[in-house]
Amino acid sequence: MARHSFVSGACFQIIHCEVRSHVRQNPYGAFRLHHFALLPIPALSDDFARTTTKQQYLDLVAGKRWYLGDGYALSRRNGRMTGEFGGEKLKGAWAWRGDMWCRTLQTHAKNTDCLALSINGNKLRSIREQGAGDTLIFINK
Repeated sequence: MARHSFVSGACFQIIHCEVRSHVRQNPYGAFRLHHFALLPIPALSDDFARTTTKQQYLDLVAGKRWYLGDGYALSRRNGRMTGEFGGEKLKGAWAWRGDMWCRTLQTHAKNTDCLALSINGNKLRSIREQGAGDTLIFINK
């Protein structure tokens, strides 16, 4: 029996081995020894490439509608955001700070947050709270 497990961010394969031994003095016939081995295997790739510069963001994300459920967001090249979520218009602004995309919403949450962004084809992964918070996956249709 083999299964994969994640330990401290690294991926290991756990091998479960069962050994049966017969002992003459054991009235129950056999007993089981369970051995576990941790074998490193290559980390599983999710194929998302981190967007770390404003130019990458402008080239890959800005000017496109990114959908999440029945809502969408559109970041314009001029730093403005529009869209619609839950039947309510989305309005805000964005700026690039270091290697993070930061947005300030004037509707909905009405807050500022910097997000770590990664892209994989038509999928945009955003991780709130500077890459330590909730993860959302948007789709460009």
